[in-house]
Amino acid sequence: MNSKKTLSTILKTVIITTSGLYLINKFLQVKATSKERLYSSNSNYYNWKFGNIYYTVHGSGSPILLIHDLTCESSSYEWKRVVNKLAKEHTVYTIDLIGCGHSDKPKITYTNYLYVQLITDFIKNVIKRSTHVIATGLSCSATVMACYIEPQQIQKLTLVNPCSLQELSKYPGKWNKLIKKLIEIPVIGSALYNMKHSFLGTKQRFADLYYCDTRYIAKHDIEAYMEASHLNGYSAKFLMSSITSKFVNINISRALKQLNHDIHIILGDALPNCESIKNCYYELNNSIEINTISNTKHLPQLENPEAFIDSIYF
Repeated sequence: MNSKKTLSTILKTVIITTSGLYLINKFLQVKATSKERLYSSNSNYYNWKFGNIYYTVHGSGSPILLIHDLTCESSSYEWKRVVNKLAKEHTVYTIDLIGCGHSDKPKITYTNYLYVQLITDFIKNVIKRSTHVIATGLSCSATVMACYIEPQQIQKLTLVNPCSLQELSKYPGKWNKLIKKLIEIPVIGSALYNMKHSFLGTKQRFADLYYCDTRYIAKHDIEAYMEASHLNGYSAKFLMSSITSKFVNINISRALKQLNHDIHIILGDALPNCESIKNCYYELNNSIEINTISNTKHLPQLENPEAFIDSIYF
C-alpha cells in the first residue's frame, strides 16, 4: 500500500507541476506578443515550400535584400532604423527567415542548407534579379554559401559581424544532440526557452552583445525582440535547439577563398573578437574589404544607423 501511495503522490506531483508549467508558458507567450511591436507596412508573404515567409518591400531602384541575424529573437525589425534611408535609392527587401519573427516556425531540424535554399529561392521568385545582400551574424554563413552555390543570384555581399570561422567549423556531437532533444521536450523545453527569452534575458543580451553603450538600449527594442521570439507559440524552440546544437553551422572557408564577388565586412569595434575575425576572413580572401564602426557591438544598424549607412559600399 505504501508503495502505491508513494507512486500516486509522485504522479500527482508530476501532473500538477507539468500543468503549472504549461499555464505559465502560455501566459508568458501571450504577454510577450500583446504589444505588437513588430508591425511593419508594405508587408507580404512568400509561399515557400517549407512554410510562409514574411517580407517587406520599400522604395525603388537596384535591389537590396536585408537578412537579419539567425537567432530565435531576430527578425526584420533589426533593420528598422535603416530601411527608409536605403529605400531612397534602392528597392529594399527585408525578410523574416523561416523559424523567426512572423514567418512560419515548423517543428523541424534547421540546417544551414535550409537557409541557403530560402535565400536563393527568395531572390529567384520574389526579387527576380541579381541582388546586393546584406546579412548579420550567423546568417552570413548561409549567405556566403548561397553566393557560392548560385553566384549569378547575388551581385555583392555585405557581412555584418559574421561569426568566427572557428565557431562555424564546429559540428554536432553526442552532447549537442542530447541538448537538442532536451530543448524539444514538450512543456519542459518550452520552460527552458522561456527562461532564455524572458525580458531580463533579452535585456542582458542587448547589454552584453548587441549594444556597446547601454544608455541607448530602448525598452521598445527589447519588447520587439521578445515578441519575435514568442510569435506562433513555442515551435520556435526547434530553431533554438538546432542553433544551440550547431546544426546550422557550416565551414565556409573554401567558399570564401573561391568567391570572386565584391565582399564587404562591417564590424563593431567593441566586439571582443573583432580583430581575430578581421584577420581570419582577410587571410582567406585578401580582396575582402573590411571596416569597423566605432563604439558599436553586434547590431550597429540599430545602435548607430547613420554610421552603418555610411559604411555600406554600393
